[in-house]
Amino acid sequence: MRTVILHMLMIPALAATALCRQPVSLIDGNRDTGGGDFANGPEFPGASGKLEVTAKHFRDKPVLSLHGDFTMGGKYVQASIALPDSGVDTLSFWVKAPLVASQVTVRLVDGSEQCHQIRLRINEKGGWQQMVLPVEEFFKTMGTPSAPDIAVQYEKWGGSNDGKWHQPGRMLVILCTEDMGTKPTVLMSDVLFYPSDEKATSVSKEIQLDEMLQAGEIDWGFNLGQEFAGAKGGLDLVRNQPQAGENSMRVHADFTGGGAYVGVRKSFTELDVKAIKSIHLKMRSETAKSFALRLVDGTGQCHQRKDVAFECDGRWHDVVIVPADVAGGEHWGGANDGKWHDSVQLIELMLNSSSDERKRPDLYITDVRADVVVEAKVKAAAFTEGFESEQSPAGWETIGTVRIADPGDNDQGNALLLERTLAGLQAETGATSRVFDVAPGTWQVQYEWKAKLHSPDNSYHGSVALETFDRAGALLETIPVGIGYGQKDWQVSSKPVVLPAGASRAKFRIQLEKTYGSFWLDDLSASPLSIGPVEKRIERILLATDTVGNLFLPGETVGFEVKVAAVTPLPAEQQVMQ
Repeated sequence: MRTVILHMLMIPALAATALCRQPVSLIDGNRDTGGGDFANGPEFPGASGKLEVTAKHFRDKPVLSLHGDFTMGGKYVQASIALPDSGVDTLSFWVKAPLVASQVTVRLVDGSEQCHQIRLRINEKGGWQQMVLPVEEFFKTMGTPSAPDIAVQYEKWGGSNDGKWHQPGRMLVILCTEDMGTKPTVLMSDVLFYPSDEKATSVSKEIQLDEMLQAGEIDWGFNLGQEFAGAKGGLDLVRNQPQAGENSMRVHADFTGGGAYVGVRKSFTELDVKAIKSIHLKMRSETAKSFALRLVDGTGQCHQRKDVAFECDGRWHDVVIVPADVAGGEHWGGANDGKWHDSVQLIELMLNSSSDERKRPDLYITDVRADVVVEAKVKAAAFTEGFESEQSPAGWETIGTVRIADPGDNDQGNALLLERTLAGLQAETGATSRVFDVAPGTWQVQYEWKAKLHSPDNSYHGSVALETFDRAGALLETIPVGIGYGQKDWQVSSKPVVLPAGASRAKFRIQLEKTYGSFWLDDLSASPLSIGPVEKRIERILLATDTVGNLFLPGETVGFEVKVAAVTPLPAEQQVMQ
């Protein structure tokens, strides 16, 4: 009963939230096939059928009929509909399937050409029913308790083959299958595409990879290299190293009885990142003059480097591992092409029999970090300025020769123009924007610029900076955004910036530095970015009470016991319920 109620409540809730945007209709009633394409599942020979727009309408909308005939064999027929070339938030459609059907199968092809097959649960009583597939939410929450309860089964193949959704969507495919009958028909109407109101971009950030170690636990695995018998060794926790209150781990080996290597490894498959550009570690040793390295890439290909030189002077050294530089040497598995394919799935650091002449090397490791590239959603801009008026925009202040001039970008409209002559080189030339509201976090600043400047080097330039202020109006930080120099035609600059804690308001500052000539600026904007968690921390949350059956009387005081199963340690502020 509980599952049924949740299912009945969930679909309207999704519809109310997701279907508030202006949709695009995907059925063209003026074309014989509604703008879709028919296919008979040729990998399973024998099926036939057709796709056509019927004479009857449903809710004043054209109806698309997908008919299959499996008397001669086959598994399915399909109707495929191309999606608009933009990010998809939600897809919805009305469907009428045969009475025997308890599910309808759809396929979504994403921007990487990966095919996602989803069997959607439908009402077995037949009749028309609306299906709402919140694409972004479905893939973001798939496999978690908060996932929409609409799918019976999920499969994927092709493209990136990672089970993640890659914008933009390419194709919606609806199947009519043999389990619906010998000659079944699936009717579809009002197939709608709801675009995402957020654009996707990529941003770089640094993440810590040794939180468990610093919490006093080792979450790296130890590999004794048992394919080469004889090695001994282990992995130990070392407290108060490199300094009081910090932890490190020590991998040690003994090859006096044989063996080839031992290693410590860590999987990164739980990280939701597009790429790991570099891995940073602190390491020290008094015995190991070299170590070996293995990295497994996104295809499952293992790249190995042996005898990486290391200074065994007992001091801590910063070590940087760049995956793209590791590739090109010894490799096997996966794509097996010697090229790097993002992202890092596993790292293994190894000591081998040549690491120490005495055959007993050890290595201390701590402060493991990574520079990663993650996907972010660009939210609605908090500030935009296109300089389309003939006068300086309201709230802007200028000094020196600054004016609105045409043409702007693409030789259309206007742009902000800063000018200075050689004779007036000492005169300050710049502009500041109106103040606008902001919040701490990551933002994307974008603008277009053009330069005709005297620039012996790039220190002679036009600059764009963002000044941030607290609620009282005190300047917190001036964040450099970008520069333009030399003789450059119009080009777009886009940069993520991190606004400091306490930031409440901001304004742009544009000025000429050391140079003379002309600098144009157009289409300036600032938008907050939404960045999801890089690592899945919460596995599940369990609620329990002492009351039998969890049945409570009106007005009764109820106490809950909450257990949180976390993959990694939670910061103190996340261990409090409010």
